[in-house]
Amino acid sequence: MKLHSGMTARSLARLLGEAINKEQKNWKPIEYKPTDMITSEHRDEGVIWLLNLFNKFRFSPETFGAAVGILDKFISLVKVPPKYLRCVTITCLYLAAKTLEEDDIVPSTQIFARISGCGCSLSEILRMELVILKKLCWSLPTTSSIDVLHIIHTVLLQHHPHLLDGLKDMTPSRHMSIITRKLLTCLGQHRLLMFPPITVVVSMLSLELEQMTSAWFPLIALLQRMTNIDNQKLIHCREVIASYLSSVRMSVTPYQKIVPQKSKKRKVEQIDDDDDIYDSIKRLYNEDHIMEIPTIHGSCSSELHQNTEETFSVHTVCAN
Repeated sequence: MKLHSGMTARSLARLLGEAINKEQKNWKPIEYKPTDMITSEHRDEGVIWLLNLFNKFRFSPETFGAAVGILDKFISLVKVPPKYLRCVTITCLYLAAKTLEEDDIVPSTQIFARISGCGCSLSEILRMELVILKKLCWSLPTTSSIDVLHIIHTVLLQHHPHLLDGLKDMTPSRHMSIITRKLLTCLGQHRLLMFPPITVVVSMLSLELEQMTSAWFPLIALLQRMTNIDNQKLIHCREVIASYLSSVRMSVTPYQKIVPQKSKKRKVEQIDDDDDIYDSIKRLYNEDHIMEIPTIHGSCSSELHQNTEETFSVHTVCAN
């Protein structure tokens, strides 16, 4: 997804409305049960390994988000033995990359298998690819909370173009990179699968805005009204995200606020009218600066650098 700062409020509202409608129609919570072959711990370990591969191959955040979506969808439908999870995981990333990345970015299957260190052969990945595609009816879930973040972040900056003005060395794209990195990390927490992606994104932004400005609550209230998020769900989701980011030491963002230089004390007690006008003009020009929102691309990699009873037929995919 590619958003441009020149988009009108109407266009952004349409995009946000489409995302909300699509989520309401297609999203379902995923819950891992103790009786599942793949436990929540297995799943989270797989996603964390996937994040390491994402960094190694330098794919776009959208590719990683799509890979996690494909993985969660597949293992919610098929009983996969844990020893074959890595083969499933690497294949999900490869499918997402071939769908979303430019052809010259995606290595051949053989090179992909070797660089990833997945321990799978070329034929195993190719057979797994066919199994996943058939099970998902050749319809891959290629949108994720990363895409939703692009829309909501752009909406936020359009309504509050001066939001980042008080932060040192902070641009919209850099800010997007910071919160995208946190969101990618949170995809490794299975408890967030109980919340719709839009709820996760707004909750993430609320925690970040709380660190940026004392006036964060009205901003989140605005987004909450736009997205129709239940207050209790927002609070619960915030708690899950805050707890998880704290456990991986990513809860605090080192924002540096710009401290205005103190003006030199005047030796003359009386200030004439001309000096008052001059000072007013200086303040006006300083405060009249309007930050332009640069193009926000679908990828931040440059800145970041029905449960079925079917049992997974491992012999058709992976060799022992």
